[in-house]
This record gives sequence, structure tokens and C-alpha cells, in this order.
Amino acid sequence: MPTQRARTMFANRRLFVNASLRIPLSRIILTAVLSSSGPVAAQSTASVNVTANVVPSCTLLSLPSFNFGNVISKAKIDRTGNIQLRCTKNTPYQVFISEGNLQLGDSGSRHLTRGDWARLGYQIYSQPTYAVADIWQRMQIQGYRHVAGVGTGQIQQLPVYARLHPDPAGLPPQGTYTDTLTVSIEY
Repeated sequence: MPTQRARTMFANRRLFVNASLRIPLSRIILTAVLSSSGPVAAQSTASVNVTANVVPSCTLLSLPSFNFGNVISKAKIDRTGNIQLRCTKNTPYQVFISEGNLQLGDSGSRHLTRGDWARLGYQIYSQPTYAVADIWQRMQIQGYRHVAGVGTGQIQQLPVYARLHPDPAGLPPQGTYTDTLTVSIEY
């Protein structure tokens, strides 16, 4: 006949191998199952190649806008701005600026117009000297220039200098004069 202690263990619905150690039988079975060294599944490995190719690229991020304001005299008016661009590191680039809407041959001159032939002369320069040699052009023209550089992979700023050159003979008729330039980057 079972002892009082054995009856109590059975009444708690736990089976113990040794009542004095109090290790549940379920724990012993689980440990035995998990630590058995049964058959191992086959294993195969292979390599996965991962590659990337960084190609030369350049992007114009922002362009300046020039407003010469109210023109009331024949004095020159200067404005400055920046072209922001980003090119992949070590990518050589060239930035060109068009002559605008009123192109008078290959003279390199730029003009603000009001829709007719009335115009105000202006120019875009790459340097604050406003010298003829620093006029920023749409292509490489003898005596004019474009701006060249090498990409850093970061945002780069190129300063742009604009100067309004009113005609010394007098101002044109009143009105709003405009022009549109195209900036291009070659790399």
C-alpha cells in the first residue's frame, strides 16, 4: 500500500522518479528527447555574389533667379546667385548657360525683352570681376567660358554673377522685361 507521501505526490498529478529529489518525470523525458543525437539532415552551402556599379552622374539641384528691380538710370546693376549641383565623386563636369530667348548670332550677348524689339542688355559671369573673359556661355566659344569642376559626391555651389548693362544712349520704353536662361551640365 502506498505511503502517505506517495499518495500526496500522485494526488498532485505529478509523477516523480525519485520523491526525494523532486524532479518531475516530464522534465526528464523532455531533456532526453532534446539531447538525443538522432539523424542529422543533410546540409549544402553556396555563395551569393552582391555587386553594385556606381556610374558617373550629375544633377542640378537649384538655380538662381535674378531680379534687377526698377531700372531708372543708365547705371549698371549687379546681382549674385548660386547654382547648386551634385556629381558622383571624381566625376568631371562642365556647366553651360544659354544666351536666353533673344539670340543675336554668336555674339554672346543676352537681352531682357518685353515681347517686342525693345530690350535691356545684361550678362552672366563666372567671376565677380565682370570681365569679358568671364562671360558664362552655353558652349565653348573662343574668348568666352564655361565653368568646369570635379564632383565631390556632396552638394557643390557655383557662384553666378549677373550685371544689367543699360544702353548708354538711353533707357528703352517702360515695361516689364524678361528673359529665360537654360543651364546644362555635361559630365
